Amino acid sequence: ITSLNDIEAINKIRNDQLDILIDLSGFSSNHRLVLLKNRLAPIQMSWCGYNNTLGIEEVDYLITDRNLIYENEHNEYSEKIIYLPQIWNCHSGYDIKRLRNDLPASKNNYITFGSFNNFLKINDDVIKVWSLILKNVPNSKLILKTSIPIANTTILEKFRQNGIVDSIEFLKFSQSFEEHLNEYKKIDIALDTFPWNGVTTSFEAIWMGVPVLTMQGFNFNSRCGESINKNLGLKELIAENQQDYVAKASLISGNKKKLEEIRNQVFMNALESPLFDGKKFSKSFFECIQNIHKN
Repeated sequence: ITSLNDIEAINKIRNDQLDILIDLSGFSSNHRLVLLKNRLAPIQMSWCGYNNTLGIEEVDYLITDRNLIYENEHNEYSEKIIYLPQIWNCHSGYDIKRLRNDLPASKNNYITFGSFNNFLKINDDVIKVWSLILKNVPNSKLILKTSIPIANTTILEKFRQNGIVDSIEFLKFSQSFEEHLNEYKKIDIALDTFPWNGVTTSFEAIWMGVPVLTMQGFNFNSRCGESINKNLGLKELIAENQQDYVAKASLISGNKKKLEEIRNQVFMNALESPLFDGKKFSKSFFECIQNIHKN
């Protein structure tokens, strides 16, 4: 419907006589939320792409999980909250053979942190916390990567203001997706952004056997990292606050044996976890929307 104006799109979708319409983009760029205001289906939902309330009364349901929205927070959302049994989102994996990767620190003799999250998620607090980690962990490096390289200079200047000069490395945008995934082999520990967590990048890191350190949040989009790590059985990689984030990164980095154990756990358990169990997830998802339709 990209080429259709709003009236044309409304008429086309209504003619399809949908039972349920699910919006996947929310207030992301190029959204068409105005269409949902016109009630295109008896049941309209929000899921997956925009992890927050839309504040639109014509959107009836928001699909989530119990790690992301607590029972006493329903009044903060305009939608009725629908819980999936384990995780709100699942990754189908990649058509690339998974191989266990050695700990980069064993070869480098220093710890390499990494984040391939969108630079728009790297705010001043994130830079301050990451800078403290780099100062606490001797000779450590931080690899950053984004599809918007023009931001490199700005990000680097903010690190310099926090006393970090030579510890940051920027990777170029990869034309090949397999090449992009292989960049995770350079990272010992991935660092999640906050309060807007990574999702796709966390799934990528975990697929490649790289653990992701995240921080507790206060709403749906700031708890995505929590839900991912809880469903992976790695609550120890969920920091309570900024101080705990720095402490956990420093502690894990200082114990290579423990770090190896965590990486092995990530590699061994990922595909058996709800994160990548597409068959189980799709069954749960279908039952969820089927129940809503019946009721």
